[in-house]
Amino acid sequence: FSRSIRDAGGRLQGVIVAAVSPDYFVRFYEDIDLGPSASVSLIRTLDGAIIARSTRAERHSGIGTVLKDNPHTAQSPLTGSFRRAGQLDAVERFYAWHKIPEYGMVVTVGQAVRDANARFAQQRAVLAWVGSLVSVVLALLGWAALAAADRRRRALKALAAAEARWKLALNAAGDGVWDCDVVTGLATLSPRAQMILDTDRSVISWYGSALDAIVHPEDLPQLRAHLRSHLAGRAPDFATEFRVRLRSGEWSWIDAHGTVGERARDHGRRAAV
Repeated sequence: FSRSIRDAGGRLQGVIVAAVSPDYFVRFYEDIDLGPSASVSLIRTLDGAIIARSTRAERHSGIGTVLKDNPHTAQSPLTGSFRRAGQLDAVERFYAWHKIPEYGMVVTVGQAVRDANARFAQQRAVLAWVGSLVSVVLALLGWAALAAADRRRRALKALAAAEARWKLALNAAGDGVWDCDVVTGLATLSPRAQMILDTDRSVISWYGSALDAIVHPEDLPQLRAHLRSHLAGRAPDFATEFRVRLRSGEWSWIDAHGTVGERARDHGRRAAV
């Protein structure tokens, strides 16, 4: 670079010359990976002469060469892009330029078309592979959801069939069913159990004075002892016979059987016959 020194009258007094290694301009682009055929050039805007140029294969090639038909002229925008074959190596590239107006220079960075297409193809292959993998995962999740729904449907169907057979067997045997929550002391009665106990209520209390009102006083101690023994885990099942008072005032013997069918985390228990 050179600048003239002139006095107030415009007479030449001298020239300032500054020399900078071409490496200074191209080193900023060394870390940009644009492929093996990329090129970075520093060009003088006035005449298109190459001041510095670097490619992956060689450095400082073509310095001093004047490029023809450049799109980055003094009248062109500050930045821009174009595509053409290199005038030094005939490699077709995508170019982008940026002007440095205060120094009368322009920087061009070029990526070979074949490198860009290869990178695009590689990225497309990766995306296709990822898309296929996602499709397989979604298909497996869908299959698992359908399988789970089918298993649930078959389980509900089997449960309904088992419940129907169980009710049929109970009805044939004339037995009633009660489901007692030991925490609250409330027992839910089946229609047959309501008939056996001679009550219209489907839910009755199994604790305290409620038992005193329906169970024969002579049978209460044995009933409560058997129930406490089973709930405490000392007896595997609850089984006892006792008399209940009917609405007519008569006493009827019943044979009761039960077992703890569910134990909650807070140690609540449910006994069912």
